[in-house]
Amino acid sequence: MLNFIADIMKPALTIAVTVILILVAASVFSPEFNIWIQDHLPIWQSLDGMIEAIREWLGIAREERPWWQFWG
Repeated sequence: MLNFIADIMKPALTIAVTVILILVAASVFSPEFNIWIQDHLPIWQSLDGMIEAIREWLGIAREERPWWQFWG
């Protein structure tokens, strides 16, 4: 019986972890997506510290004005 449950849970857990990692990566690289997902999943706000730490570690901290808007 436990083997049956384990056979069902392994793929489900793999899919859940993959989806969460994709959402975290999208939140790190797109602040707009991060705002969108926080509107739809309020619990996502608890990950703000982690997302900001990853952005800073990668060197993509938020800028006041994006680099491509140098003429403004």
